[in-house]
Amino acid sequence: MAGDFTIVISNRVRFGDLKKDPGGEIDHDSDADLLGQSGSFPFLCPGVDSSKQAVLQFVHRGSNQDLPFPVPQPDGGLVGITPEHPVTINGQQLAGGIPASPVRGQMSLWSTRLLLIPPQMLRRDNVLRIETKRLGPNGGLDNFTLDNVVVFYKTRPFIRLPIDVTDQIEQTLG
Repeated sequence: MAGDFTIVISNRVRFGDLKKDPGGEIDHDSDADLLGQSGSFPFLCPGVDSSKQAVLQFVHRGSNQDLPFPVPQPDGGLVGITPEHPVTINGQQLAGGIPASPVRGQMSLWSTRLLLIPPQMLRRDNVLRIETKRLGPNGGLDNFTLDNVVVFYKTRPFIRLPIDVTDQIEQTLG
């Protein structure tokens, strides 16, 4: 079965309010477009076979969130905590989201994330929406950067129909 991909975001974009956290986060991506609390990105998937699962891939860095990297598993007593920033396609939230970023010293490291897109979610015209959350009840928005957001999907099979050109040949040869 054939597949295709669509580049949703090809340049760096930043979410958040650019306020430094008390830990003194270093701003490595000040040249990225600042989108604030959320951003919506329309994208096309021509010929998508929506009955098949797809994959959303992106790289991210800078997210602090309420939980450290790696995020503990749900059976660790994290009732009521949503550790990852929500990612939706066409108004439906994907399982997983933008997680906390790994850090070395004070520098946030780039990390790649793959999210599965369930069947029936993609169509030809789509909208990806990403949001950031507040850090704690009185905190500012979590600041993070995304880059190279791509959707990989299966396409419908192409069926070539035979075309009868007998009349065209007879008219040409006359």
